Parts: sequence; C-alpha cells; structure tokens
Amino acid sequence: MSLKVWVPSHEDFLDDETKQQYTIYTVKVQKQIEKGKKVVTWELKKRFSAFSDLYSATKDKYEARLGTYLFPNKSMFNTFSQFTKDRRLMGFNELLLILIKIDPLPMLLEDFLEIDDNINLYDNKSPSGYGKPNFLSKSSKSNNQVVETVLERPVVPSTELDEINKKLNMYL
Repeated sequence: MSLKVWVPSHEDFLDDETKQQYTIYTVKVQKQIEKGKKVVTWELKKRFSAFSDLYSATKDKYEARLGTYLFPNKSMFNTFSQFTKDRRLMGFNELLLILIKIDPLPMLLEDFLEIDDNINLYDNKSPSGYGKPNFLSKSSKSNNQVVETVLERPVVPSTELDEINKKLNMYL
C-alpha cells in the first residue's frame, strides 16, 4: 500500500452564528490501490481540534515513534497570526509523516484520513459522492471531496512536497 499525506495550506473562516474566527487546514491524501496501477486522491478539511485529538489518541501508544515530536499547541495570544498558522501546518505535516510510517497503519489515522470512505467512493463510482465538501461546520469531522478518481500513475505535486520537506528539515 502506498500512501502519501500532506497539509499544504490553511484558510480562515468566520462562523456566521457566533462571529468567531477559525482556521481550516487542507489535508491531501493519495493512496495507491489495485496493485500500484491506480491512485485515488482526495482532500479533507480539518480544524486544529481534529489534529489535537489525533495526537492525543496516538501519543502514548506510539511514544517511541513520536520521539521528540512537539505538537504545535494552541496559542493564547497569537492564534490567528500567520506565524502560528504556518508553525501548526509544519507540525501537522511532521505528525502525519511520522504516523504514516507505522506498519500497520494505525486505525486512528485511517479514520482521521477517512481512507475507507474514500476508497468506497472510488469503488462505487457514485457521482453523488463527489459533491462539494461541507467543512464550515463546527464539528471536527469533515466531509470530503474526491479530487481525482483514477490516475494511471501517482501524481504528487513534487514542488509542494519539496517545499514542505525543506521546511520540516529546518526544524528537525
């Protein structure tokens, strides 16, 4: 199984009801299926709390693998500063990079990445499954969108991944 995961960006939103600002992080997932011939790519929208829940649920069990990893905690005063959001983005990339190297893949990570749901969407080829994501809800659960269904070869935007890896290497 080939799996690639990265967090390329974030976006700010304002809750219409509460008038509170929050940040959504885009998670891109690429999974090779059918003995390496096909790749399914999808995009998820996750809030800080979803990453925090994933880290909290995995930190004790995978303590040795996480080593000196430091989760990018919430900031009391700079929650919406560009620096804080970029620091979190790099921290989320590092966490996912560590977790996807665990064999077998932790079930908590599979759930976080919604792997079964997206593979089932691909298998069923249901047009109704390819709608726009509803990621503006306050829930940490996200709806997803299959970005590309079938590709003949893996297409990871190498410039995107190279840039993220360079930033991560600066902090490791």
